[in-house]
Amino acid sequence: MVALRCTCEQGTNLWGVVSRCRKDLLEEGQGVVAFVFPLSSSGSERRIAAVYTACKGICDRFMRSENRDRGYGTTYEELEDLIHPHGFLRWDSALRNQLRYANREYYSPEAYETLNEITLKISQKVLRQPTTEERNKYLEDQRLRDLGL
Repeated sequence: MVALRCTCEQGTNLWGVVSRCRKDLLEEGQGVVAFVFPLSSSGSERRIAAVYTACKGICDRFMRSENRDRGYGTTYEELEDLIHPHGFLRWDSALRNQLRYANREYYSPEAYETLNEITLKISQKVLRQPTTEERNKYLEDQRLRDLGL
């Protein structure tokens, strides 16, 4: 399986920050996929300047702080939700629908390429038949989401 490394491990990020970590997030089973956008964006369209993966905790806080200092905001998806087959398909479908129908997000070429690489790396772990436990967890999460919790 191809590793999905914490972005801090991959050398430098969008702004030349030096490496911090070497964890394989798929092996760890936790982390975030983050989307970076300029805080100065106006209107209903959001421009995604970068996409990265990071460990929860020090790496994620470091990356968000670096982005904030440069005038960028960050939204993220929890990797734990994305490595579940149903969660991955929900996320992937939502991203594609936003790009095709909503026209609310624009990805820079680099961000889009990174997003594709991340999606392919996650898919190698999740595109399989879910276990009964995974299916039950997804259904419970879906019930809570439907209740607004």
